[in-house]
Amino acid sequence: MSLIYEPKGPAAEYSLLAINHFVGCSHGCTYCYVPRILHIPKIAFHGQVISRVFGQLPRLKYNLLGRLREETPKFAGTDKRVMLCFACDPYQPLNDDTQMTRQVIQILREHAIPFQILTKAGRRSEADLDLYGPRDAYAATMTFWDYDQAIHYEPYAASPLERANVLCVAHAMGIETWVSLEPVIDPEQSLEIIKQTHE
Repeated sequence: MSLIYEPKGPAAEYSLLAINHFVGCSHGCTYCYVPRILHIPKIAFHGQVISRVFGQLPRLKYNLLGRLREETPKFAGTDKRVMLCFACDPYQPLNDDTQMTRQVIQILREHAIPFQILTKAGRRSEADLDLYGPRDAYAATMTFWDYDQAIHYEPYAASPLERANVLCVAHAMGIETWVSLEPVIDPEQSLEIIKQTHE
């Protein structure tokens, strides 16, 4: 199966190409749709919902960099941005040790393939902002502006304010930024996010 793929359905609104270089995500968002899509069971653990396959999630995809180096030449010079990621977060704690997201971005850059990051990780994602070019974009998923609600639904993700602060840093660097307002659980909170981040 190809690492770089064309998203189908509503996901195509976000990006025409994508990579999910991790399997699983440690943010523990209670509303996460990915286990259902991938047919991965959810288990309750200390009141948080954690995805698990054979007790080894999250993990890197097999031979990730080798496979990516084989695939990227056929996309060289494309105008289509590659989204990192739909089915995981590119800046979860596993990335702290592996720096895999930086390596993936560097391979894309070597082949003039534009990319966009979608993350809930806040400051964890800030270290790679130096890799962005004029065709790339940085985005944050935001569901709540209220910290208490956010931590209830997204217990291990960065706070809403931290995510907004990194958006400001990226914007100040001249990087295109956007916010993914989904899922809408509390419409008033979604409107508050727009109010707080629209600039």
